[in-house]
This record gives sequence, structure tokens and C-alpha cells, in this order.
Amino acid sequence: MLDNFLIIVNPYSGNGKPIKVLPVVKKVFDEHNINYKYVITSCKENAKDFINQWFEKGFDNILLLGGDGTINELLQDVINKNITIGVLPVGSGNDMAKNLGFKPPFKKEYILDVINGVKKYVDIGKCNDRYFCNELGIGFAAKVAHDYNKSFFLRGKAKYYFQIFKNIIFYKARKIFVNSNSNYNENIFLISIGNGKTTGGGVPLTINAEIDDGYLDVCLIRDLPLVKRLENLLKALKGKHLTLPYVTYFKTNRIEIESDEEMIAHMDGEMFKTKKMELTILPKRLKFIFNQK
Repeated sequence: MLDNFLIIVNPYSGNGKPIKVLPVVKKVFDEHNINYKYVITSCKENAKDFINQWFEKGFDNILLLGGDGTINELLQDVINKNITIGVLPVGSGNDMAKNLGFKPPFKKEYILDVINGVKKYVDIGKCNDRYFCNELGIGFAAKVAHDYNKSFFLRGKAKYYFQIFKNIIFYKARKIFVNSNSNYNENIFLISIGNGKTTGGGVPLTINAEIDDGYLDVCLIRDLPLVKRLENLLKALKGKHLTLPYVTYFKTNRIEIESDEEMIAHMDGEMFKTKKMELTILPKRLKFIFNQK
């Protein structure tokens, strides 16, 4: 049974669900005499100070109540610490929680599953000077994530699927150069670089990915006519897209991506723009708590 947890709660993640779940977590921890401290914050510096304060006192397990974006922010600060991260599916996407065996929706029993979980090292992706745990998306995938974060219309999967359909119609592909196992220089509709299998709350673009195999899975979709976008959308949502003529899929431990124009991109849902990316995989770099069931 794991002990000495730092609980970090992002009150703005998952439409406020982490705040609602916190009393349940505290009650279960108290019932099982688990030692813990907690902080409620959306400020990166507050979370960093909280971790540094208690880590030296033996609190080396973090339970994160937030989504993939919250994990990504935390990742930047703990990548070089001997610390273990546990995640409950209380965010919007919860793709990393799925990787760890905690499939949404949140269940009270998951709290015990964390306490009784097993620690395993997972790979971490690196893009330029930042780290990601689940997926990096470029082009259409990033535009969907951008519009999802900016929109207050709808919630959850309905909100995500609305942004998919909107951008399927209106997104304009850009010329992108990719250098990895092979070279590509053409109009690219989408690039998904996955450490995990899914993005956007369960879309399996990098369906063959494993978070501990030492590779990044790359799904590259070249530009295609609108009718083909609509025709093949359902296949992509179900993970049946790998045999399509517009799709190239491969595993790599290094990839470079460039464009003459700034590319809109995201890491674990956190948005950024750049003209050049250098990506690598850091094998078995950080410990996470896996559900044993």
C-alpha cells in the first residue's frame, strides 16, 4: 500500500470536477490512514513550491486531480526528481489516465486502486526544451485542441466532436517538412506523435503506441479532399485509419519537423506555435502509478 501523497488539485480542470472529487479522496485516504498533504491551485509556481516543500520530507508520491494539461505542466518540474505520479480521470480528456488503467468516468474504487497500485517507469517525449507524456499534435489535431480550449459551447466529448466536424470542413493544410525514418515535404493535414494510444479523450490516432517501448508512434495524414475527410473521419475515430492511402504510420526515437510558417501545435493539450521541432523519446524516464486490476 502506497503512502505519503501530495495531492495537487486543479480547480479549473474538467469543469470543476477535481474540486468535487477531493473530499472523496480525503475520506478514503483518512479511512486507510494514508499520510497526505494537498493544495488547490492552477498556478504552476504554487504547485512547484508545494512539491519542493514536502518532497524533502519524504512525500514522494503525487496524486494529480486534473487533466492531461495539468500533468504536462507538472511534468516540467518533476522530470528530474525521483517522484511518482498518480492520476485520476477527472479532467476533460483523461488520455494519460487511460494509459495507466484508469478509464473514465471516475469511480470511487479508483482511489483504492491508486493506493494499491504498482509503480512503473514510462517513457517521456521531449520537444525542443519541453516534455510531454501522452501526445503531441500538429495541424488539424492541434487546431481542434485550440478551438476546444477556447470554446464554451457544449462539454466533454460532444464539445470535442463538434470541433472535429467544424475543422474537418474548414481547416487548411500547410506544407510541412518531416525528417525521420523517411523524409516528407508536402501539404500535411495532421501529424499525431504519440507516446500513448489516444488523444482528445479517446481518439486512437497512434493506436499501436506503448508508453514504455522506447519509441514515439507517428501518424501522418497528408492533405485530402473534403469528401475524403468526411468519408474517412469515422475510421480515424475508431482506429481503422492505418491502411488508408493518405496515412503514413511509423515508430521512431527521433523526428524533426519544420515549416516556413508557424505551425499550431499542442503537447498533452497545451498549445504552442513554432516553425521547427526536434523530438526525441526518453526511455523509462519517470514513474507513474498503474492500476493493477
